[in-house]
Amino acid sequence: MRKGFILFGLTLSVWLFALNIVVTINPYYLVVKDLTVNTDAKVFLLVKPTVNHHTFSPSVSDVKALNSAEIIIANGLELEPYVEKYRNVVYVASFVPKNILIHGVEHEDEKGEEHSHGEFNPHIWTSPKILTDYVIPGLVKTLSEKDPKNRSRYEANGNKLISSLKS
Repeated sequence: MRKGFILFGLTLSVWLFALNIVVTINPYYLVVKDLTVNTDAKVFLLVKPTVNHHTFSPSVSDVKALNSAEIIIANGLELEPYVEKYRNVVYVASFVPKNILIHGVEHEDEKGEEHSHGEFNPHIWTSPKILTDYVIPGLVKTLSEKDPKNRSRYEANGNKLISSLKS
């Protein structure tokens, strides 16, 4: 009986004190999952890989996940208008200097339909250099500020991820 109570208490404390993160799109979800290895952070992917992020509309369960998140990690650059009303959004594009960003480019989506974006092309996750020089360090800093007890893990995981992307 006592072991069961202790186990319940430990499980409850992890659940209550785990950093709850919602990530909007898969490329950043994969990065955040790598950064949170060996931590108690819970990471939820909002837009599944088979869903077009340009036309995504959150479901009721998605809204519940967004409402319960301590951090929402989004691309920015007008890609996810549905998160604009939340205060706890961290826009990955804010880590990237504007002079590095590519000005709005028209392109075809997976259906072959052309579309354009705002002032800048939001597809910054496609650049390994942007990921290693700006995005990963920015996410490590953000996660470390929100969850300082795991700072050393975020930093070590970030360094490992950057090394693997550069090799």
